[in-house]
Order: sequence, then C-alpha cells, then structure tokens
Amino acid sequence: MAENISISAIAGSGGVTEYTLVKMSGGKVVAVAADGTDVDVVGIAQNTAAADEALTVVLSGRTLAKAGAVITAGATDLIGTTGGKVTATHPGGGEVCAIVGAFVPRSSGEGAAQNCASGDLIEIQLYPNKQTTRAS
Repeated sequence: MAENISISAIAGSGGVTEYTLVKMSGGKVVAVAADGTDVDVVGIAQNTAAADEALTVVLSGRTLAKAGAVITAGATDLIGTTGGKVTATHPGGGEVCAIVGAFVPRSSGEGAAQNCASGDLIEIQLYPNKQTTRAS
C-alpha cells in the first residue's frame, strides 16, 4: 500500500477540527473548507488545532473523513460540504466542485460494505487536485 503524503500546517483564526477538509488560506495556514464549490481543498486535517496551533494535513492517500450525509458504500467523486465534511451529493447549476476522494468501505468483518450516516467517520482515498463541473 502506498504511503500517505502529508504536510505540517498552522490552523487559521477559526481553528480546525480533526478529519475535516481544509484549504490553504496563506503561507502554511489552513482553514476548514466551506462547501463543495470550495475548489482550493488541499487535504484532510489529522488533528484538532486551535488558531495558530500546528496540525498535520494528509494531501494524498487513505485517511479518515467526516461524512456530511448518508454515503453509499463504494461511492466515488466525494466533494466537500458544510464544515469540512464529505458527501456524494453534488450541487447542480454547473458549479465547479473539488472532487476530494472515494469512500473505501470495509471489505470484511463487522460492517463490511456498509453505507454510512451523516457524522460518521469513514475511510476515503484522497484524490489530489481533481475538479469537475456538474450539470444543473
């Protein structure tokens, strides 16, 4: 299995919560990504950090993420939603979205190939710098 690529960063004025999508907001400072149309998503925070505290951000590879809605096992083309969470529900209206990854369901054991609920922690495969435009 390939290793994750990560960076050290500093949380912006609002702080950052563990396993949320983040974007660069200047220098090495990151902020929580607002929604699916926030195309400057760089990765997922690996720890909670108050403003001006250090954190690690995974840019590529497998990591946990917070689900922002029900996501079907095996869903691809996940995007960001409110509060730095991920969802498979894309906005209409031709909006450009940052595709952040794909849901990696468990392949065996309890909960194999399960869907997840809003607020669940799920494993995703991050896609760096992938964008798409959704039709209305």
